[in-house]
Amino acid sequence: MTQSHLRFVSVFLISVLIIAFQLAVMRSFSVGSWSNFGELVISIALFGFGLAGTAFSFFRDRIAARPNRWLQACATALAPAMVVAHVTAQLVPFRPVLIGSNPSEVWWIVLYYAIYAIPFLVGAAFIGVCFIALSSRLHRLYFWNLAGSGAGGFLLLGALYVLPPHRLLLPLVVIGLLAATLTLVRADGVGGRLRVPAIPTAAAVTIHALAAWLLIGAGTISVSEYKPVSYIRNFADTELVTSRNGPLGAMEVYRSSFLHFAPGLSDNASFELEQLPRDAFWGLYIDGDGPIGIMRQLGRSERDYLGFVPMAAAYELFDQADVMLVGFGGGIGAATALFHDAAAVTAVERNSELLSLINGDPRLRSFVAHLLDDPRLTLLQGEPRAHPDHGRFDVVEIGLVDGVGLAQVGGYPIIEN
Repeated sequence: MTQSHLRFVSVFLISVLIIAFQLAVMRSFSVGSWSNFGELVISIALFGFGLAGTAFSFFRDRIAARPNRWLQACATALAPAMVVAHVTAQLVPFRPVLIGSNPSEVWWIVLYYAIYAIPFLVGAAFIGVCFIALSSRLHRLYFWNLAGSGAGGFLLLGALYVLPPHRLLLPLVVIGLLAATLTLVRADGVGGRLRVPAIPTAAAVTIHALAAWLLIGAGTISVSEYKPVSYIRNFADTELVTSRNGPLGAMEVYRSSFLHFAPGLSDNASFELEQLPRDAFWGLYIDGDGPIGIMRQLGRSERDYLGFVPMAAAYELFDQADVMLVGFGGGIGAATALFHDAAAVTAVERNSELLSLINGDPRLRSFVAHLLDDPRLTLLQGEPRAHPDHGRFDVVEIGLVDGVGLAQVGGYPIIEN
């Protein structure tokens, strides 16, 4: 392998880093604030690339004179710059729910641009130097650039299954070190054999090790105090039951005596019921939003409150209703239908990872076994609107598709729906 071949490999790795970092930042925004702010990363990346292109227009001749030095500097700095940007961004006190009443919050968005644009500037600079140094082989450069960009998406997609959102940059640090090392490889004067200089390589290893240490020690995502999960974490008896990570969101299940679910409960319930069931629900939060109520098996007297919620009205019109639920959620809709003696309940849930969590986690499976083992319930995975052909139904329930959360007044406009 020649030195030019190694440059193409380094272009591939740097392209992997740039795309993977974009997706990691989107996940950070989704967990820390709300997912619609993650779309900022697209314009931030373009802003960083634009800055790099502007700089090249002024310093092209200087860069062309010593391309190897610039390649080494950019490759060595890229992954650490990503870590520093991530850690620094967690210190920004951006409160998106106040942006309508406090216009000064916009300046925190400007600060996000300034912080996150630096890694994209560095990555774009590396690609730009390669366009100068490898101008005679642009077709191959484009190939490795685009191939790396595609691979970066798949890399982070796989990482989402095994790493929590605040650890997604760890594999990028390793890839960044490999890319930096490849740019340091040199051909000696005798026979053109490739060698790795010891001192620059040791410096690159040290810098990347410090970046990994910083990420592990201070890389926790700062979650907005206005996100529903922030409330449950402050309750005295809160316990994290289980958690799971995946491309569709970081899911956490909490138990607490403060969790109660009686959405739209009629005032008549206060005259008819002696008490509501206690400690009957666990709360499922996806990227900090929720909770979606997961209900344990209730006694007959405990379940009586299900006759006083709005969903119960439809079942007064039918005996032995055939029901379709748009979303299974935590099972409240299914429990309500079965409580009212539905003949059959078909629940179509779009979130495959939610179903995997409920079916695969032993504690959750035991907690909701009364629903999952009921022969009247058919649980399907897919987009509910793509399942109109499962027959005719007496009742189609589309309520509570987002769960009922501890959302403040005016909070729903920040949730894309």
